[in-house]
Amino acid sequence: MKNKPVLIIALTLVIGFFLGFLTSGIIRNQQLKRFRSFSSAEGFKYRTLRMVEPTEEQKKDLLPVLEKFAKKSQDVRKEYAKEFRNLLKEYHSELKPLLTDEQIQKMESFSQRKPPYKGRRNFQHRPEMRRKRDTLRNR
Repeated sequence: MKNKPVLIIALTLVIGFFLGFLTSGIIRNQQLKRFRSFSSAEGFKYRTLRMVEPTEEQKKDLLPVLEKFAKKSQDVRKEYAKEFRNLLKEYHSELKPLLTDEQIQKMESFSQRKPPYKGRRNFQHRPEMRRKRDTLRNR
């Protein structure tokens, strides 16, 4: 009988921890989804239309402008990504002479673990994910 209150408190804590963990994951996922939508032209147009809530007449005039700037925005992001990759290459080339072989190896293994830019997954180190991706593509 003495263990019953302790068990109830422990169970309540475990359930609270689990619910907090799930809630945190859901919130983080929603924020990431919103952030990712910035990189697509469709997301750009959707966000603007949702924000200004245009009438049908306004929408006809707005869509060409939105498409023009969505394309420009996407081009700027692609150019930024290209410039950033070039900056990282330059950084690595200047950094390597100052490092030991072990440090260089650590740096290279770290950069190989990161997925390529824009959320594309690198399936080289996870064959099960590569198979899953290929299965989905062949449907």
